[in-house]
Amino acid sequence: MSLIFEILLIFIEYYLPEISSVPYPIRVLQYFTSSSNPKFFLSPFHALYCVMYGCMIYWNMIWMYEIYLIIASCLLYYIQSTKDASPNTVTSNNKSVPRNNFLIVFLKIPHNYLSHLECWLHDFLFHTPSLFNSPHLSCSPSEFWSKRWQKLYRNCFVELGYLPCKQFVNHYYPSSLPFKKEFAHMIGVFAGFWWSALFHEYIVHSIFGLGTGEHFTLFIFHGIIIIVWEIITVSFKKFTRVEQNNYVMKVIGFFVWNSILILSAPWFVEPYIRGRHYYCYPHFVCNKNS
Repeated sequence: MSLIFEILLIFIEYYLPEISSVPYPIRVLQYFTSSSNPKFFLSPFHALYCVMYGCMIYWNMIWMYEIYLIIASCLLYYIQSTKDASPNTVTSNNKSVPRNNFLIVFLKIPHNYLSHLECWLHDFLFHTPSLFNSPHLSCSPSEFWSKRWQKLYRNCFVELGYLPCKQFVNHYYPSSLPFKKEFAHMIGVFAGFWWSALFHEYIVHSIFGLGTGEHFTLFIFHGIIIIVWEIITVSFKKFTRVEQNNYVMKVIGFFVWNSILILSAPWFVEPYIRGRHYYCYPHFVCNKNS
């Protein structure tokens, strides 16, 4: 895996394509609205490069998450191994806390907070969802965003956006109007993606000092995509006898959804490419000073 990651980093650094200063969604809009015959907004090599760059970001997030897991595991083991009752142990609220624990002294952690840290580490290691679940196998946007991509942060956006807006619509939307349940769900989905868009745009602005709005519009676009996809899926199921778990439908959904991901890949990675963000990743061969 390390060798593959190193080869990928060499490829994305030494075969960097020319990136336009015009944001990707503007180029797409200009292509469809221009009266002349503009150049197609995405070349095959540019699409390949952006997909490879996205894979690098994906692997790097996994790599960093594994490091956090290892550190948390070692920290939890150290805390529990020093909790055995001994002459150097004091008891607080029926819990054993080492009096001269090096961790407490070094990190300046109060004795009564050590048990909270232990509980947090335990929850992080054993009850926190993993980051990813083979997102490349997704057959629909709802499967991708709900079950396979960034599961660690999904609940945050659900609690901040989806649930409050869904509850608001359910409370104030007139019961006499049709499709109340469906409308509440769509508004909640859009609100969740709005928070995600704001969060990702903030990250880009924090890294590079200037945001182009590409990440914000990207996640708003995917929020619209998932709503439209569900409307089409529900309508198709209503007027046909094809089952939802039909193998052919899953294959079609797989190719359609991954095509959307490929076409929107530059939308996500171009801000990082312009900032030459791959210098942040650990590698050995690439010339970082060029």
